[in-house]
Amino acid sequence: MRTINNLWPRINNLVPSPICRTFGDDYDSIIWLDDRPMPTANELEAENPYRGELLKKINADVNTYICTHYDLGTQASLQSIYVMDGTPAEVKTTLLGVWSWIGSMLVYYYAKKTEITESETPETVTWDFTQFDATDPEVSLQTLISR
Repeated sequence: MRTINNLWPRINNLVPSPICRTFGDDYDSIIWLDDRPMPTANELEAENPYRGELLKKINADVNTYICTHYDLGTQASLQSIYVMDGTPAEVKTTLLGVWSWIGSMLVYYYAKKTEITESETPETVTWDFTQFDATDPEVSLQTLISR
């Protein structure tokens, strides 16, 4: 039987960075979840001061939401289990549900981020990540490790 203690030595070598990030108060220090170029905070705030604040807020909200379901340690452990040699196919299939859930949420996040960036009235853009509660696969480490 695998235990979580057996996984830790391999995490640093095999696991990509977790989805969540910890941010400071500086808008320019935010690490965006995609590689698309974004306008600088000064450019956005010069055009519409509220736009920059909304982008900070939605970025923090998506990260907070994901981390309330799968904290950083859980994310790293799930990723480690997925890439380990010998992980059963059924476990990998279960984990694909988590990646799919996060992916569907990020599609929504990117659409809202684009809407904020391109809208003439960004202050009217709203979002609600709790709509994804119903589709969370609720994968637990305890269940995976015991397989």
